[in-house]
Amino acid sequence: MMRKMAIGLIMTAMAGMLPMGTATARDATLTRQHHVQCLIATVTLTGSEDQDLSRNAYMASLFFAGQLFGNNPTIDLAQAVKAEIPKLDAEKLATLAGECGAELAARGQQLSAVEQVLAEAGGPLASPAP
Repeated sequence: MMRKMAIGLIMTAMAGMLPMGTATARDATLTRQHHVQCLIATVTLTGSEDQDLSRNAYMASLFFAGQLFGNNPTIDLAQAVKAEIPKLDAEKLATLAGECGAELAARGQQLSAVEQVLAEAGGPLASPAP
């Protein structure tokens, strides 16, 4: 089950085939809860023996932790995780794989757009500052 969830999360994130989802329609509490759950789902995968999966899951966990810290710099992350663990089962984790992967894919597309803008601008980061 863990392997299927991991593959689903990474494949969705890499392919970018799912829409952004309904995160913008959620109120702050539901968004926080969702990001904590995505953090749990991704951190769980960082222990994978598959090094690519482990590395990608680690980067994904940093993204979701960043979302949480950005919205509340003083959040007690461990306590937030403890509160969400009882709400998760295998079915919910599988659902999260798609939802969280879709969010990562959408952000990845935005980063690709930034790369394109920088390339069109002559790559200002390509040469070191004086």
